[in-house]
Amino acid sequence: MMKQFLSNLQHKHGVLTKTLLTIICILAIVWVIPDDVRFQYEFEKGKPWLHEDLYAPYDFAILKNESELKEEKSEIIKRAVPYYQVDSTAINAIYQNIELAIDVAFPHVTDSDRKKHEKTVHKLIDPVIQKGIVEQGVISDSIEQVNSIRLVTNHRVTDLGLDELYTLQQASDNILQRAVKLGYSDTLVEVSITIENLQPTVKYNKQLTDNFLDEKLTSIPVAFGKVKEAERIISKGEIVDDLSFRKLQSLKTEYEKQSLDNVASIWVNVGQIIITTMALLVLIGYLAIFRIEIYAETGKFALVLSIFTLTILMGSLSLYFEQIPIYLIPFPMLAILIRNFFDSKLAAFTMLLNMLVIGLLAPNGFEFVFIESITGLIAIFSMSNLIRRRQFIISTVIMFLAYSLVYSAFTLIKEGTPTEFETNN
Repeated sequence: MMKQFLSNLQHKHGVLTKTLLTIICILAIVWVIPDDVRFQYEFEKGKPWLHEDLYAPYDFAILKNESELKEEKSEIIKRAVPYYQVDSTAINAIYQNIELAIDVAFPHVTDSDRKKHEKTVHKLIDPVIQKGIVEQGVISDSIEQVNSIRLVTNHRVTDLGLDELYTLQQASDNILQRAVKLGYSDTLVEVSITIENLQPTVKYNKQLTDNFLDEKLTSIPVAFGKVKEAERIISKGEIVDDLSFRKLQSLKTEYEKQSLDNVASIWVNVGQIIITTMALLVLIGYLAIFRIEIYAETGKFALVLSIFTLTILMGSLSLYFEQIPIYLIPFPMLAILIRNFFDSKLAAFTMLLNMLVIGLLAPNGFEFVFIESITGLIAIFSMSNLIRRRQFIISTVIMFLAYSLVYSAFTLIKEGTPTEFETNN
């Protein structure tokens, strides 16, 4: 009995291995596909609404698009008023350095003469310190020309024009002019000591400026309107204009933010398992009927399923890494890999099934499937007689041109003008 069982197990080893590989592939694919809510409608700006009349299921805000928010943020940063603070440490350092310089310049004078020198210096520098010497060249380039600042003194904020403060050069010029008015020579030692020890006393406070900017940026309203519950959003056959598109996009965003409960999440996973299983069964059926030599050999069978699964795993990268747009992932290269191991027919069939599954992950499923399928088929056809290495380079160029052409065609259809090409997809 045991021998018969082991004999049957040995004969069915290939079937069990293929079954196990198929289950592993299904679980791997379902694992990377998010089980969140998906908006059930497809729509494009400038195209007719092909579904039934749509009414708002609940109140939701009409969101601004990214370019509008970016423009508003940029405008706030450009017009930002920077914060400055009186630096008492710098003021004390100026007076201490001046006292040391007087001791060096007049080492053998009496106390009364020393006080005269100090009094002369104070007459020159006190008005400058009182007005303030502003620090320059420290403001972010993103802030446009600054004509006014907010000066923080003893926890009080005062708005000042830049012309109400001295620069270092203006402070030096003012001291020289004051020396002439007071009857001092501009070569007087006290004048030189005073000018040499000048430094900014009103300094840029980056932390306060950044906090102010953050407060302003976070207070930007992300919406410009509201749709009330049961309000009609769009009717069947109506052209999706800019306002309708924004409403639909906002509803989609709000809808997809909803979290699923445990029961709903299980049903979503069931649906994903069914779709993935059907795709793999179609691929396995193709191998079993038309490519029996591949189906019969477990190694080749495993290679085809591995490439199929790897392609979908690559497609999921765009869901978890914003820096990797789904359109930049080289899906046709994996089809070329199958073509090099087997033949063009299997490569084309596998790639089409791949794109149908990955279309579930793409923002616009039909557009993605069409672009990637056309590009992949052209790539496979262009390598049908691959003999020399340079033919691979030529095939790559052809594939890139085909991709660019089809993508540009979709952009023209959606936008109606070549000036609206989006290069960051």
